[in-house]
Amino acid sequence: MGARKSAKYLFIGALFSKGISFIGSIFLARLLFPEDFGYLLISSIVTGLIQVFGNMGFETFYLQEKIDSKEDEEKILNITYKLRILVNIILFFIQIAISYIAEIYYDSQVVGEMIRIFAFSIPIMAFSQINLYILRKKLNYKPEVYANLGRDILGTFTKVFFACLGFGALSFAVGAVLGNIVRYFIIKYYQDFKPKWQLWDRMLFEKIFYFGKHSFFTGIGMFFTQQIDKILLSAYFNTQSIGNYYFANSQAQSIFTYIISPQSSLVLSYSAKYKEKTSYLFSKLTTIGYLLGIIMLPIVVFLVAYTNTIFSVVFGDKWDESIYMFQFFIIYFLITEITFPFSGIITAYGRPEIASRLVFVRFVCLAVSLFVVVTCFKDINYYLYTFLTISFIFSWIKAYIAIEIIMKKSIIQYIQKLKHLLILSLIYIGIVWIANSLYSVNIAILSSLFTIIAVSVILHLTIYKKEFFEVLVLIFGTKHKLVQRLQK
Repeated sequence: MGARKSAKYLFIGALFSKGISFIGSIFLARLLFPEDFGYLLISSIVTGLIQVFGNMGFETFYLQEKIDSKEDEEKILNITYKLRILVNIILFFIQIAISYIAEIYYDSQVVGEMIRIFAFSIPIMAFSQINLYILRKKLNYKPEVYANLGRDILGTFTKVFFACLGFGALSFAVGAVLGNIVRYFIIKYYQDFKPKWQLWDRMLFEKIFYFGKHSFFTGIGMFFTQQIDKILLSAYFNTQSIGNYYFANSQAQSIFTYIISPQSSLVLSYSAKYKEKTSYLFSKLTTIGYLLGIIMLPIVVFLVAYTNTIFSVVFGDKWDESIYMFQFFIIYFLITEITFPFSGIITAYGRPEIASRLVFVRFVCLAVSLFVVVTCFKDINYYLYTFLTISFIFSWIKAYIAIEIIMKKSIIQYIQKLKHLLILSLIYIGIVWIANSLYSVNIAILSSLFTIIAVSVILHLTIYKKEFFEVLVLIFGTKHKLVQRLQK
């Protein structure tokens, strides 16, 4: 299966999958309370840390490695499989033990029970990882799409069902485990790796372990960098504030997950496959960045303008305190996720030590700054602004390193590719302002939505036709009827 066909499966599958999850989140937001989401955030800090210890990059080594023979591939797969099983079994028992410590530390039986339930996903995922990466190496993403869809359907249904029964925050953990079980069986149906336990190669083991070690340190740094705001949040603020913060963050992030998540595996595969053709890879990743921008920009402008109404209608009035946080988060994700296509370049080019150093510096800056805010101001607003500002700066620093130092290309060239997005944002904001001035809220929402879509289509068929054409070629190829028609 080619990269372009894989992209279609990933994109369409993710829309269905995340659409189901979004519908489930609406029910959960109405059935549960901010405190329940606060428990989820606290338990996710612990489970997330355990997950990082499991994400040692063994399978990533296999994905990015250029393998010359079937024999070498078999050796790598066997070593990777054994390491994965060993690591995940150890982590399962560690998470069970840590759950009791967390229960005492946070003085919450719910947190401890959630962590223990989440632990059962660790051994389940151990057996599916190698099969998943074999499929990715082949650029065959159809089974992964089916597996994720099955996981999200059952997981979402289970969460809502148990929430209706009054299980509260425990619903999240039960749904996650059952969803992962379904995902495992679907992947196994399409790809079932049979290990040969006697196969071993010491030199290959050392090579894989070296790669995994640096990926592990990068993962540890990434975890604390991404979770330090939540760690300090859980230590200095009450459960309701934690829940509102987490709800705003997760809802804003989910908007981008719909668009970006389908492309993450594809970008990684692109980076591994074409890393020796730097100019070609840079061109493709640049086009992907522009594609993400033109899709996300109108969504962000629309949601920021009408967050109050949307939250009230969809989630209910109990989430009013999350509104302004959601607006800041969604703007932040827009201006940082545009760098997403280049986020894995450092690792793909075999330089995980650079990524680990960058993550460490980012963590230190975040930890010091956020600690000062919580101790001196104890204001969640300052806390939010500080986290978003530092994270934004380092996201673009990472992109600069990937483009300028690793790929030997110009980041200015990439930014110039995105310059049209600034003009488009001003146009979209103008449309919203005019609609709000002329109509009532309900009519203004519909008017803004349809006008933004229409203007975006018209502009990309006229003024920005060249950029739009490149996007269509990336998605459909040069032989597609739509591409050929526009080319004329």
